[in-house]
Amino acid sequence: MKLLTCLVGDKYTEEMNEAIHASIQAEEHITYRGELAKLNGVWNKLALFTIPGPCLYVDIDTIVHGKILEFEKKPFLIWSAYWKRDSKEFYCQKRLDTVINSSLMYWNGDQSYIWNHFQSNKDYFMRKYKGIDRFLFWEDIEYDLFEDGIMASHSNPWKENTPLVTYNGEDFAKYFKRN
Repeated sequence: MKLLTCLVGDKYTEEMNEAIHASIQAEEHITYRGELAKLNGVWNKLALFTIPGPCLYVDIDTIVHGKILEFEKKPFLIWSAYWKRDSKEFYCQKRLDTVINSSLMYWNGDQSYIWNHFQSNKDYFMRKYKGIDRFLFWEDIEYDLFEDGIMASHSNPWKENTPLVTYNGEDFAKYFKRN
């Protein structure tokens, strides 16, 4: 399995990358810096789907506390945003909100159709959606969800002792010495 990291901008350092992902066993670790897509912000993550799986993607603002449990090798798995599922505050269909979160994704085999679909009208999609989570959800991309309890959000605590905790863009750089 390949472990993928996508760096956007210069917000996170290589030191953080190594510290965060050191406990994940992978045959290969690929750090993608947006060289291929040259898109703004998070949209560069979609280019990762050109890499055939098995691939595990974990956002760089995610802390790994323990082993990721075995999961079924489905074609495409994504993390469920549990804090949005039952909340009108976080989820609003009129704003094209979503109940998935791309901080944790796994795919097996060729999933390049996702990138190709985005490329078919990328300017439109980047204006219509406020990020790739919404693109994946509203464009009817086929996915299954990771089981609850594999990952938690630091801003929206839910379960203790999950193997992964994401900071979803919060500034957690203070936990690492910077160059």
